[in-house]
Amino acid sequence: MQVVNDTKFLAAFDLDGTLTDAAHRLVHILKRPKDWGLFYAGIGEDKPIVPILRTFQAFQAAGYTCVITSARCVTDAEPMTTEWLTRHGLFPDHIYLRAPGDRRHDYIAKEEYLEDMLKRYGKLPDIAFDDKDSVIDMYRRRGVFVMDAKQAPDPVFAEQAA
Repeated sequence: MQVVNDTKFLAAFDLDGTLTDAAHRLVHILKRPKDWGLFYAGIGEDKPIVPILRTFQAFQAAGYTCVITSARCVTDAEPMTTEWLTRHGLFPDHIYLRAPGDRRHDYIAKEEYLEDMLKRYGKLPDIAFDDKDSVIDMYRRRGVFVMDAKQAPDPVFAEQAA
C-alpha cells in the first residue's frame, strides 16, 4: 500500500445514522434472533441525512480526502452500499467495511480503520462524523475532532442497556 503524502485534509464519515437514515431497518435487529440479512437488504431504501451528505460533497469539492467508516459487513453490504453512495452523488476515496463474521463492537473496528488510515494517508482524520457514543469517545481518545451526528437516542443501544 502506497502512502498518499499529499493528503492535506482527511474526513471520515459513518453511514448508518450519520449519512443514511437506517431507522426503517432497525426492526430486523431489535428482535431476537437478529436478522442481519433483512437489515442489510433494506440499505437501498435508506434516505440520506442531507446536512451530512452536503458536508461530504462540499469537502470533496474542496479537494479533501473523504472516507467512509462503517460497521457494515463487506460481504453483506458492499454492493448495496456502493450503489447507494453513487446514487446520492458520494464518491469516497476509500470505504472501510467489516470483514465477514466480524461482530465486534463498531468502535473496535473503527479504531482499526484509524490504523489503516495512518498507513494509507500518513495521518488520522482531521474530522470524523459519527452517531454512536462509543465511537465518538474512541475518536476523542485518539485525538480526532469529531462531530456527533446523532439526532435521537440509538434504539439498538437503548435495547441492549435495558
